[in-house]
Amino acid sequence: MPAVSLSGLLAGVVFAAIWSGSFIAIKFALPMTSPLWLATVRLTIASMLLLAFFARPAIKIIRDASPSTRMRMLVAAILTQSYYLGVTTYVLITLPAALVSILGASLPLVSIPIAIAILGEKASFREVMATLVGIASIIVVILGKAESHDLSASLFSPSILLMLSGVIALALGNTLLKSIVSRSGIIPLVATQMAIGGLVLLFFAVLIEGPPHFDWQPEAVLGFAYLVLMGSITGTWIWIIVLGRFSAIGSSGFFLLIPIFGIVFGNIFFGEAVTQIQIMGTAVLCSMILVRSLSKR
Repeated sequence: MPAVSLSGLLAGVVFAAIWSGSFIAIKFALPMTSPLWLATVRLTIASMLLLAFFARPAIKIIRDASPSTRMRMLVAAILTQSYYLGVTTYVLITLPAALVSILGASLPLVSIPIAIAILGEKASFREVMATLVGIASIIVVILGKAESHDLSASLFSPSILLMLSGVIALALGNTLLKSIVSRSGIIPLVATQMAIGGLVLLFFAVLIEGPPHFDWQPEAVLGFAYLVLMGSITGTWIWIIVLGRFSAIGSSGFFLLIPIFGIVFGNIFFGEAVTQIQIMGTAVLCSMILVRSLSKR
């Protein structure tokens, strides 16, 4: 069994915290403009900031890539950037951030069959059981909230199904990206993914929402700044590092921490109380993350 990378584990935890914060930031930023335009401008500005420093290596990655690798990069960008971020931003208009976190945490279960089919990875019995127990602990944590009945009331709404399709797209895109990470520079690869994703999303933003309209409220601007600098640039960069340290199945396990950070941030920003059952669920969940990380490959 290979040694566990402590830096990889730390990167995974930091990623989960940043990604969870993005759900709250989207809620703050949504009054600024329509959801698809918000996601489009987010990706466009983030990619421009990165390409200002890493345009040359980014171009080299595309130029040196084989046709099949270029196709993987294109599909991965559409799935993980255009579709997932577009869908997530859209559903947060109507869904609570906690519920979106729960749906996002289903990524490990979705990733297992996809990674097996595309990469030939094998999920051990320990990994499967740890994931199942982890998902169960997430439910315990969320149902420990006083307003949990409001979450279950909209369980089968169109927004739920749309978000689940986004999770499936993210799982597939991450699996495709896994085979590229080891051969490419991390930051230039992030820049190319965002640039491609932003261009594709721009087309759909114009088609579906028409011309953009912006309302530069202070809270919305702060939320948007977080999305660009932390959610897109820092978060995606750290996620690609995690993909380089763990298997696609193992990497997806860190998504199980996102709802936990969601509860913590909810307490900080909205004064939500943390119950004893939530603390118990958090402890079980963290244990399952460790079990997955220690599983044999």
